[in-house]
Amino acid sequence: MFFVLFRVSGTILHTYCTWRLSRLPWIERRVGRRRFWVGSLLFWLVCLIGLFRVGFLPWEVAFHLHRFAIAWLILLFLLTLSLLVVEFLTGFGLWFDDRVASRWRGRALVAALLLAMAASWQGHQPPEVSSEEVTLPGLPPQLDGLVVVALSDLHVGGGTDVHWLTERVEQVAALRPDLILLLGDLIDGDPDAIEGLLPAFSGFSAPLGVWAVTGNHEFISFLDGKLRLLEAAGGRWLRDRSVEVAPGLVLTGIDDRWKKVPGLLGGVLGARPAGASILLSHRPDEVPVAVDGGVGLMLSGHTHGGQVWPFGLAVKVIFPYLEGRYTEAGTTILVSRGAGVWGARMRLWRPGNLLKVTLRAPPGG
Repeated sequence: MFFVLFRVSGTILHTYCTWRLSRLPWIERRVGRRRFWVGSLLFWLVCLIGLFRVGFLPWEVAFHLHRFAIAWLILLFLLTLSLLVVEFLTGFGLWFDDRVASRWRGRALVAALLLAMAASWQGHQPPEVSSEEVTLPGLPPQLDGLVVVALSDLHVGGGTDVHWLTERVEQVAALRPDLILLLGDLIDGDPDAIEGLLPAFSGFSAPLGVWAVTGNHEFISFLDGKLRLLEAAGGRWLRDRSVEVAPGLVLTGIDDRWKKVPGLLGGVLGARPAGASILLSHRPDEVPVAVDGGVGLMLSGHTHGGQVWPFGLAVKVIFPYLEGRYTEAGTTILVSRGAGVWGARMRLWRPGNLLKVTLRAPPGG
């Protein structure tokens, strides 16, 4: 449903922007309104092919076309916002003559291009480190001060590459983690490229191990290859199961299925060993189950914090726990904006981040 709305919304935005830009004097003079409309519609058909990732194209061509289409959607979004500001200031062109309104629409186009450039620059910046201290119920005193580093939404091979991943490995190592947690959407890309990621992923190392859960992008394509890659790199998957990584500290991971299995998470939590409990769930959408199950800390990603402002306002309708820290009935929820990006390597005022979590034992525990 999300992707249907995504494409329909994109079509509406593209049509609106074409309508407004076709009336710019320099486009009318140099291109002509009719030719501009025809060219714009053909261009959008190409973008729709990219958004649907149609099967008749070679995988690599379809993949890059998809990234281009996402970048265009982001630009459309920013252009629509800029044009709507102009519409408000000019009374939808009714308060001023057409020349004045057209001049302001041209400025809206420039503003959108500048915002897109800023988003591209921000999208290429390294993720920031968000440091948190969490008092974890049931944590043994001997584990007080344990450092957990959690990364979500790397999207290696999609919005980011092997060089970028190598830099993240170095960034994580500098934090001296006791435990590394990967929160899903780790790899995008074709199976031939996956093997080339092995040396970089092998760089993740911590005394209590590297543990991961699947995200929705793991299930989009080449799931088996992605699972084997992390295992070959020394990581371990938590797929609907729990593990005691240290005496008194339990990790639980849940698969990110396209279709939810009713009661699955509750059953997995009910079967976990006793101890302080951390839940890894790619999407932050099962908070009530985590709270009822006595989870002390829930770690999630998926939302990207909206990635491009103000898209987060729409994402928050679907995922109320959009980004940052929340507390519900004794359960702490931390939602990462993601270290990488989805589709185009663009972010606007929503920088990527990774989580450095220092665990604290309860006072007197």
